[in-house]
Amino acid sequence: MTNKYLIFDASSGVSGDMAAGALISLCHDHAFLVQAMKPFQQLGYSYRIDTVQKSSEICISTTICSNGHQESHHHSWSEITDRIQMADVTPAAKALAERIYQRIAKAESAVHGVPISKVHFHEVGSMNAVLNVIAFAAAYDHLGVQGAIVPSFYEGTGTVLCSHGEMNVPVPAVRSLLEQTNVPLTIYEEVNGEILTPTGCACLSEVCVGTAIPEGSILQKGYGAGKRETGLSGILKAELLETG
Repeated sequence: MTNKYLIFDASSGVSGDMAAGALISLCHDHAFLVQAMKPFQQLGYSYRIDTVQKSSEICISTTICSNGHQESHHHSWSEITDRIQMADVTPAAKALAERIYQRIAKAESAVHGVPISKVHFHEVGSMNAVLNVIAFAAAYDHLGVQGAIVPSFYEGTGTVLCSHGEMNVPVPAVRSLLEQTNVPLTIYEEVNGEILTPTGCACLSEVCVGTAIPEGSILQKGYGAGKRETGLSGILKAELLETG
């Protein structure tokens, strides 16, 4: 019996758009994603998928266009789930997107000492983050894999400016997310700034089934392009592995 797994190389960091882009690049047809995002056009948002070259690799870059719409900086759990339910995706994809946000909510709850129902999402609750999580979940479901292997997460040092002000890296939400997983963290002392975001960490953590790469054949490689300049390649590699 053969099984298929995703192997993530997160050595240049992970963000929501990198995670979505890496899986989208493994999908030969993007029509399902175009359909998935159509309902959000009525809210003034569109989801753009571009093919770009970054660090000598052909990658997918995603961009959320808002048509000038200004959204709130505070988002409730019910608002997040309502947005996920709007998407024209399979029930399995919606369930995965909700589990990713449940993981984030659990982390934020632990950080702020409030029940999950009282958690307010800031950057991770923006339409930019939500649509990338939906795209990640839809592409994961489309690929029909049994799980993902994440050997390690990677992070820089220093601080990052966010809605709560200037915070040390890894930010509290990421530290809390890492406590929910067995994936080890590697720190780049020479990299100044954040390369592992809460959204990216939650996406990979939720589908991770192990850290050891099994024997098998690599069927395909995909790359998701990040937008930050960190001194690293700025891409997330996802390999489709067949075992058995």
